[in-house]
Amino acid sequence: DRDLADDRHPEHSDPGAERAQNQLINVLAAALAELAERDGNDGSAAALEAGRAWGRSVGGGTIPEGERPAALVRGLEDLGFAPERRGSNVLLHACPFRGHPRPRTRPRAARQHPQIVCAAHLGMIRELMHDDENAVELLPMVEPELCVVALSARGTMAEVRG
Repeated sequence: DRDLADDRHPEHSDPGAERAQNQLINVLAAALAELAERDGNDGSAAALEAGRAWGRSVGGGTIPEGERPAALVRGLEDLGFAPERRGSNVLLHACPFRGHPRPRTRPRAARQHPQIVCAAHLGMIRELMHDDENAVELLPMVEPELCVVALSARGTMAEVRG
């Protein structure tokens, strides 16, 4: 699979293409949420599985258990989440899907359809952590510009505020 952006000429970014990609993200999240509502659920299970597939596509294969948190932080940094490890939590100071009022073309899908976007993020994170037990949790938007990944049941909000 090739990215939508042409990586052969990264210095030639196309604002129109970026705007189209952001609009597509918003439209797809809305469509998934609408389909899920019609089916009588919130769509989070399907989004979680889609997120796991995303994690397999961005993951670097099998990572030794002790190295997984650091690898997760690196992966989330590469994806634009501005992660910070704090105790048994990873703070996500940014979200490429949360959007801001300006510029208006940024995807706002996470604010408009968090049950879809946040579940996809959780699936991706669980896959990167090789978490088959569903021990890793995502606490979306605990503050307007902050989400928290609890790497274990020991993750506490006291560590976040620490």
